[in-house]
This record gives sequence, structure tokens and C-alpha cells, in this order.
Amino acid sequence: MTKKTKQNKKRTKELITLIILLLIPLLLTLKISWAMPQIQLISQTNPLEYTGIQTITLNITSNTNNTTIAQAFIEFDGQNHTVEGEGSVYAYSWVPLNKGTNTYKIYATDSLNETQNYTNIFVVQDTTPPEIIETQPQGLLDYNLIELKAITNENCTCKYDEVDVSYDSMTFGLSGEGEEHTKLRMFGDGEHTLYVRCKDFEDNIGQSQAINFTIDTSSPGISGIKPTGTLTQEQITLSFNTNEIATCRWDKTNQDYDSLYNQFQTTGATLHEQPLTLIQGINTYYVSCKDLLGNYNDPPITINIELNFPPTISIDIHRNSSYKALRQGTYEVNLLASEPLSQAPSLKLRYSNKQINIPLEGSSENWEGYLIIPENSGEHAAEFLYQGKDAKGMTGTEITSGKLVLVDTNPPSEPRSLRLFNENNKIKLSWDYEGEKTHHFNIYRSTTGKTDKSDFKTITEVNPYQDADVINKIGYFYRLSAVDQAGNEGLLSEEKFIMTEFQNASPGFKQEPELLLIINNKINQLERKVQDLEVKIAELEATTDSDLLHIINEQELVSKLREIKSQIRTLIGELKTYRETKLSKEELDTKAEIIDAKIEEYEKDIIKEVRVRNKIQNEQVTEENLLQRAIEEYFKNKALTKEQKTEYYTRTKKLQEEIRILQEIISYEIEYEYKEDERITLIRETILLPEGLEGVLIQEIIPKDVIKISEITFRNTPAELNAIGALWFLRDLENSEIKYTTFNKKDLNQLQTIKTILLYDIDEFLNTLSEENLTSSSQITGEAVAGEDKEFALTKFVLIPLGIIILIGLLIYYFIFLKTEHGYEKEIMTRIDKQEKEALEKAKIPGKKSALIFNEKTMVSDSKSGLDTLFVFIQRAYEGLERNDIRAAYEQYSLALLFYNRINLRLKDRLKANLEMNTLSEEIKKTVEAKHLYT
Repeated sequence: MTKKTKQNKKRTKELITLIILLLIPLLLTLKISWAMPQIQLISQTNPLEYTGIQTITLNITSNTNNTTIAQAFIEFDGQNHTVEGEGSVYAYSWVPLNKGTNTYKIYATDSLNETQNYTNIFVVQDTTPPEIIETQPQGLLDYNLIELKAITNENCTCKYDEVDVSYDSMTFGLSGEGEEHTKLRMFGDGEHTLYVRCKDFEDNIGQSQAINFTIDTSSPGISGIKPTGTLTQEQITLSFNTNEIATCRWDKTNQDYDSLYNQFQTTGATLHEQPLTLIQGINTYYVSCKDLLGNYNDPPITINIELNFPPTISIDIHRNSSYKALRQGTYEVNLLASEPLSQAPSLKLRYSNKQINIPLEGSSENWEGYLIIPENSGEHAAEFLYQGKDAKGMTGTEITSGKLVLVDTNPPSEPRSLRLFNENNKIKLSWDYEGEKTHHFNIYRSTTGKTDKSDFKTITEVNPYQDADVINKIGYFYRLSAVDQAGNEGLLSEEKFIMTEFQNASPGFKQEPELLLIINNKINQLERKVQDLEVKIAELEATTDSDLLHIINEQELVSKLREIKSQIRTLIGELKTYRETKLSKEELDTKAEIIDAKIEEYEKDIIKEVRVRNKIQNEQVTEENLLQRAIEEYFKNKALTKEQKTEYYTRTKKLQEEIRILQEIISYEIEYEYKEDERITLIRETILLPEGLEGVLIQEIIPKDVIKISEITFRNTPAELNAIGALWFLRDLENSEIKYTTFNKKDLNQLQTIKTILLYDIDEFLNTLSEENLTSSSQITGEAVAGEDKEFALTKFVLIPLGIIILIGLLIYYFIFLKTEHGYEKEIMTRIDKQEKEALEKAKIPGKKSALIFNEKTMVSDSKSGLDTLFVFIQRAYEGLERNDIRAAYEQYSLALLFYNRINLRLKDRLKANLEMNTLSEEIKKTVEAKHLYT
């Protein structure tokens, strides 16, 4: 055998030996395995849903008949768990914690301590989205740095947004990949809603969960405070709203919330109310509200409420305080306001159906003006009407004092049966009187007869009256008059005469020479004064200068001197009786002192000379701006259309061109013997008018910076004082002259700025205008309404034929049917019914009599309100114009015209109706022309 062969055999033996050695353990294993317990899987869940229960069911048996299964274990997650069984069936359940592939191992040991194991796997999958089980924060928060938190039932990632969008679209993320997810963030005050979504690591996305919370770090907002500003009532309820539930407090001092003394009567919600009593002026309240989180207004809200009562006034009239009523004349009126007024207030006196305007001058709280009570005003209870504004624009109308006065210009009746008697060295007067209650009686006495009101002696409230101021052996003439509670003086009684006869007179008595000398000297002294007065009277009476004569007569200078002379003569007569009267030296001296005192008083009015200092004559030229000013003042409180105002201005301007106004300003000086000289300035306006001019007013424009109304004495009492001067009716002026004087020194050149404007009386103007329109309207026909434009097709072919047809129909209706007033009324009502029926049918409304039509019928049938019925037709015509229905408008106009010609109206109503008819006619014309221009 070769060496190579030997080597191969050797290798073969080694290989066989190796195989045998390897087979021995295998055989041993097979033997052991055959003897071990047998484990067989019956069931398991695969795949298993995460968080689900896995139940493993096994069949475990022993391999020999003489052995049993002692115990079985399952191993997973590094831990062993006993598997319970019944018979050969064993089962174990648990919740796997790990997702993905899970491995478990079964160990079974028999009674021979032989152990068998079994290994298997299953898959845990997660298809359930994560669930958010808790979110934070919630509710009301009083801080802005917020930690958002979401707690989930599994590990995941979470995002949030302010809108509920998909997970991938959400903007903001929460920190944390476990079950708790947070985010720290600043939020502003207000309500916040955030939406959170979470996604697990298997990309399962859960439903969104809302986080709702409200942040309130601000004090309650206060709004709707009322009342505010300036109020006029003391008792108010302060109320406001808060933007959240709060409790509010208030005080009059500025303190923090807890120190404010008063809690609102109504509070604890969003409406807060508190009754308050204001005082005049600024009322300041401090208010603070606290919300549920304890936020409150710091500092408190300041609320200022001003109580400003409307300005009130008290009125004082300068008059004889003993008189209870106002008689004819001019009265100074003083107005005292409760607070400064921003401008001159309005003041009027109203009685019956009249109002007297009282222009006022002044400033702040004090104003004054002049009230003119015209004669023949009658007897009335009158009231003042006032309106004034304070510095803040608050208008007041209340008069707290002096609101009501009595006006009485009716004089009392004349005393009757005057009787005179000598009694106890006095003259006793008694009389009969039947009339209204008197205030007193005026007694007039003279020694020359023809006693008049220049011979005033005294007043008395008693009847009879005893005159002790008489002289023995002197004859006296008496008359008396009654003066009522307003100071109106009635007519003088008949004149009666009596000679005094003293009971203690001593016949044949001769006065002491010393006393007689004193008496005679005094008589001579007084007689010289009488002679001087007679010279002065003669000089004044001999005056031929017209200007001097005017002031002499105007001021009654001659009568005044004669009165002084008469009074001195009475004193002379008294002195003569002392020649025969037993007197002591002391008694005579006392009587002489009394006489001297009277003489001193009389001498004050003795005139030395009257002269003209200066005189200006000019013819006024009307300035257009003054004319406009006068018209504007006159138009106050008068309702006129724009067209009427324009026509009034045109005619008034033309009136100024037709008249001449001569102005004369004379400055006089009256020099007295025993007192300071007197200056008098006379302003006289002479108006030259065309014949037949009526219905005219005279407006005197008196600049306040030149002369005030209070400085003027009017010789012709104005009908009205207004803001620019005085107003007269031309018919009330004698010789078309205005005269007034002032006793204040004035610059005559400045007085020339006084201007006179003639105005048409507004009522006369409107009446004249209506009459003119009535004349022109009598020529109105359908052709006139249609216009003069022959090219206007609607006018030519519709309105004119329509107008002719209507007029023919109306004429037939007039002559055939209007035999009686009843027939006319029946036709009117029939026409109204027809019009209403057509209107109702057109509007598809069931036929029902309207209140308007019923009233129209009533007015026509009763014949009581023809003017009202006429205005119904006119109103319907205007309604037709508004609808641009010219045909309907013209038809109603025609009915109105026919009705106008049939009814009986008073002149005033006819003028008013005529004006309305002509105005309607013009409107129809304008509408037709406008439509033509449009076409």
C-alpha cells in the first residue's frame, strides 16, 4: 500500500470517529426530548391593539403516562408569571406595555422535573388616537403669564392654535413628548379660546380640545354714565354700566375703593344706580368699582355734574307803590336775574290779545327798560313773559317775582254833589261818589274861580274832608276828582264856592303897630314878586319866535309862572287876614317863617330867560342798511313767506322814495332865578306824505350810543319800544310829527344819526296783497294755468281742453243744479264721494268712508267751516302737484275756485283764502313751466 493510501484510510477512520461522537449527543437529546412535556399553542391575538388584553391559550401535556405537569411559567418583559391551567389547557392574560413585536416564552415542568419551553411572538399595534384628559387653565384669571397644559392618556406630541384647524396646520407647539404637555406664554386681557390637538408616535391624531379662559387684570370699565353735563333738576339718579360684574362705591372725596363711604344702591351686576340730590354749581363725585377678581378703579373715576337752574328773574316796576295797577304812561322796569345773562333778555307784557315789547339794556344780572301802557288799554290782568340765556346757553323763562300786574287805563267816575261848609275855622267838604274803588280823591282849590288841575291843593282818602289851610274872609273855589287803584284820575266835579267865616274873628280889632308893620312889609315884598312875575309872564306871552314859542308851550312855562303868582297871592291874602287877627309876636314870627319857606319853594321855578342855544335842520336820506335793519326788527315773530318778505321790502323801499322827512334838532336853555339852568333838547321829525297814504308805521332808529330811551321824554307815546328805537302808528300822530325831548346834554351832530323809517303795517300789507291777487285771480282760466307757451304739447292738447271741459261742466252744474244751497252741497258731497271711490278702487281698498271725507261733508253740510272745506280742495291740489299729476291738481283748483265763489266768508277769511288760491295758482304755473323746460 502506498503511503498515500495509508493516509487516506487514516483520515477516513478519523472522520467516522468524529461522526459517531457527534451522533451520540443527538441521540441522547432525542431520547430526552421524547421524554419532556409537550407545549402546543392553541390561540393568541396577533396583532393586538395597544392597551388591549393579550390572552395566550396553550395545550401542555406530559410525554409519559406516569408523569404530570408540575408547573408552567410564561416569561415576558424579563419577568416570569405562573400560567394556570385546567387539564391540559393553560391560559394567561395581560396587557402588553410595549408596542411592536413582543416575545414571550413558555416553560412547562413535569413531575420528573423535566422542563420544556416554547417561544413565540406577537405584534402590538396602536391605531387609537391619543385622548386629552385634562387642560389648563380654565375660568377667570388675574394674571397675564399663563402656563398652558394638556394631559394625555399616552405619550404623544401636542400643538395648539387660536382656531380649530388640523394638527399640521396648528401654529404653536406644547413642550413634552410624554403624557404632560406645557407652554408658558403671555396673554392680554380678555376672553381666550385655544384649541389643542395631540399626535402619538404612530401618527394617530386625536380630537381637538378647547381651552377657555378669561384674563382680567384691569379694573372694570365704566361707560354710559348718565346724566352728564349741565342739568336743571336737583333730584337725579346717577347710573352707568360696567363691562363686567362689579360692586361700585362712591363718595364726594377722592379716596381708594375700600375708603369710599357709600355703596351704590343698585350694584353687584353690570348696571349701577344711585339717587343723588344736586346743589347749584359743579357737583363732583368719585366712583370706583371692584370686579370679582378684586380689580378696582384706582384712582376713582371723577364724575362732574353741574346743576344750573335756568336763569330766573324778578321784576320791579318804578311806580307809586300805593297804586295796585298800571295806568296809561311810561314806566321804568328793572329786571334782576338770578345769574349773569349772556345777552339782553326778551321781556314782554301780555294782556288780552296784546303784547307789549320792552327792550332792555344793561349787563350781567341787572337790566332795565321802559314799559309804555297805551291809553284806552282797558282793565286787564297782565303777565310778563321773559326769556333769557345764561353764560352757558341755558334758557330760562321763570319769573319769580313781579310776574303779574294789573293794567287799568279806565278813569273812575266823577264825584257828584260837592258840598262846602264853614266849621271850626275850617272848610268842610263832602260829596257823593258811585263808582269803582278809589285810591284817593284829589282836591283842587283856587281863589279866582275856573279851578282846573293846575290848582291842585291836596289829596284825601276820607269823605268828608276838612281844609284847615284857609284864611278868614277869603273866598275859595273847590273841585275834586277820584283817583282809582291804578292812579287813573277821573273828571273834575262841578265847581263850588264858599267864603270863610272864622268863629273867633274879632270885629273892629286893630293890630299892634309893631306887628302891623311886619305884616305890611311882608305884603309889599310879596306884591313886588307878583309884579315881577306879571312882567315875566307878559314877556313870554309876547314871544314871537316860533322855536321859543314851541318850548314855552311844550314845557307850559307860562302856566307854571301863573301858578306861582296865584300861590303868592294866596299868601298875600293870608297876611292881610293877620291885620285883623289877634296874634302874639311869636305867633306872627312862626307864621312868617312858614310863608318864607313856601316862597323859597315857589321861587325855584321862577324863570329868568329862555333862549335857543343851537339849532340844526336837515332832510333825512334813507340808508338801505337802516331800512333793512328796521324791516328785520319789524319782522321778528311774524311768519311770512320768502316771496312776501321780498315784496314787502320792495314796496317799503319805494315808500321811502315817496315821502320826505324833515328833521329839526333844537337845543334850549332855561335860566332860572334861584336854581341851576336847565338844558332841553328837542327832536322833531316832520313827515311829508302823499295824500291817501294809510296803514303806515313810523320807526325811529335811535342809536343807543347817542341817546338812551331812558333819557327821552316822548310827546307822542310810542305804540311800541323795540331793540332799535320806538314805533308809532301814523294815524296816532298829530300833523304827522314825532316830538321828544331830553334833559341831558347831547351833541347835536350825533343826534343827527337818529333816522326815521316808514314801514307798512303788516296786516294792511297782507290785505292789500291779497286784494291785488284776488283781482288778478279773477282772470285765471285753464288757458292761464296752462301758460303762454304754445309749443308745449301737454298744455295745448291736454290742459287747455281739460280746463274748457271742466269749466263747461261746472257752468252746467252751476245753472242747472245749484238752485238752492242744499243742491250745491249735495253736488260737492257727490263729487267728493266719487273721488274717494275712484281712489279706493285704484288702491284696491274696500270702500270705507275716510274720516277726512266725512269731516269734509260735515263742514259743507253744516255750512259752518267753509274756509276749512276750501283748504281741503287746496291741499288736494298740492298733493296732485307733489305726484306730478297736473290734471288732478288743476281739477282740485277748479273745484276750490267754484267753492270760493259760492261761500260767504268774513273779509279776513276771504283775504286769507284769496292769498292761498293765488299761491296755488302760481305753483301750478311753475310746475307746468318746469315740466315744459324738462321736456
